[in-house]
Amino acid sequence: MFCLSAPFTRSRESVEAHGQACEAPGFMARQKESDMSQYESTAAFIRLLIHATVARRLINDEALERVERSRSALNPIDEDLSEFHYVFRKRFDELLAQGLDWTSIQNEATVLRKDLAEQRERRDEARELTRLLHANTVPVMVDALRAGRLVRLNYFCIECDTPRPGWALNLADASFPFLLLGLSGVILCPFDSLTFDTPNQIDGLFERLEGELGFSVAIGDLWLPETMFREELTGGLVFRIDLKLFQQAYALRETYFKTGGVEGKSSWSAVVEQLGDFRIPEFSPVETAAFSEWSQRQIANAKEHYPKNRELALLDEGAL
Repeated sequence: MFCLSAPFTRSRESVEAHGQACEAPGFMARQKESDMSQYESTAAFIRLLIHATVARRLINDEALERVERSRSALNPIDEDLSEFHYVFRKRFDELLAQGLDWTSIQNEATVLRKDLAEQRERRDEARELTRLLHANTVPVMVDALRAGRLVRLNYFCIECDTPRPGWALNLADASFPFLLLGLSGVILCPFDSLTFDTPNQIDGLFERLEGELGFSVAIGDLWLPETMFREELTGGLVFRIDLKLFQQAYALRETYFKTGGVEGKSSWSAVVEQLGDFRIPEFSPVETAAFSEWSQRQIANAKEHYPKNRELALLDEGAL
């Protein structure tokens, strides 16, 4: 795994691999036959290659494969897609003009590509494990802390009050149609994943549910004791809570909070006792970032479409 503490710093594995390449007879012989400029430019090219690939992510697998297969030295960045691409491509060209030990660079590209593949594999395994853990959980967002160290949590739910035909109930090998009179359900995940990894997934969920299917997406809330959380709580943090905990907390909300009974000390103690045996909420940093960016987009869109000063908006529209 690469860990860059400063520009052009390389991983231990890459250093070892490069050291083995430099100790090879062919490399040493070529180094003795030439001056140090080729050795230095080769080392600089390799450092730049690692930095552009790992730290800046300007070079992908395809570019590394081109380096590995090419019989002659080439620039791994062939397009100026951004300012960084331009700067790095220019520096690669400068080093190419000085003369390089291309075989050593190709060996380094091979090691680098394999290391990156292993990183992706470990990351995918960890992501899959996270998704499996989230399969039976509900995403909830911290809204506020209340008196008595209560944490109010929000969640998204689907609602439909209008009768809708076209529904069918599947039970084992039997299925029969029915007329839907009402629907309310908690949203667990987007359509294409078990977690909300990006703001676009949240937008896509709303667009399909509200735009295509005609449902309403509402916000529900429930309460949990602050003692169940390991993290320092602030508004906007997203947690995943077990379905059984959600069901129990929802039932308590319906009974205690609607009647106001939880404000009493004896009632609150009973709530803590009933929730104490469940698995604690799990912080979800990826979903926290996704919902935070999505919320910022919603605020920006609202400001753009609904100016604070209505008179100025009307004046701009020519209505005044």
